[in-house]
Amino acid sequence: ISYFWEHIKLKRLKPLFFLVIFLLALSAVSFHENDLIKDLKKHQYAFNIYFLQAASDYRKGDRQKARELFSKAVELYPSLATRVERIMENK
Repeated sequence: ISYFWEHIKLKRLKPLFFLVIFLLALSAVSFHENDLIKDLKKHQYAFNIYFLQAASDYRKGDRQKARELFSKAVELYPSLATRVERIMENK
C-alpha cells in the first residue's frame, strides 16, 4: 500500500513541479526581454537624435559636425547605420 501511495503522490506532484519550473523560467525570460527592450529603446532614441541632428547639420552644410554625430550613431546601431550609409552613398 505504501508503494502505491508514493506512486500516486509522485504522479500528482510531477506536473505541478514542472508547471512551477515552467512559470519561473517564463517569468525570468519575460523580465530579461523587458530589460533588453528598454535598452534597445534607449539606444534607438539616442540613435534617432544623433541621426536627425547629423542630417540637419548635413543640410546646413556643416559636414564635419554631421560626420561626428553620425559616427556616434554608428556606435549605437552599427547595422542600421551601415544601411543608412549605403543609402546616402547611392544618392
